[in-house]
Amino acid sequence: MTGEHGCFVADTLTADLWFHANGSQPTEWEGLRQFRGVSEGDVTRYAVVKREPLLVEHETFRDAVLGEEADIVTLKQATDTVAVAEACSRRPRTGPRSVWTPVGH
Repeated sequence: MTGEHGCFVADTLTADLWFHANGSQPTEWEGLRQFRGVSEGDVTRYAVVKREPLLVEHETFRDAVLGEEADIVTLKQATDTVAVAEACSRRPRTGPRSVWTPVGH
């Protein structure tokens, strides 16, 4: 997802998340600047707890059946997630380039 400060890259298969910030130093090499589009900034890789998804699903189901506290996703939450993902995938074709505002900026 791209915004005015850079872009997030999410790998949903490996649960990795990176933020590639736009740089503040211009690229002097004209040919490279045209190829890359923006100056390069810092890259941040976020630490995300990676548990096996099917195991988590089974544990949550077990806890719900036993009447324990379980973090179950509601149909509304799932629908909202799909709507946001769809809007993000459609946004580059229909609206402004910035689709998110980073926290703290």
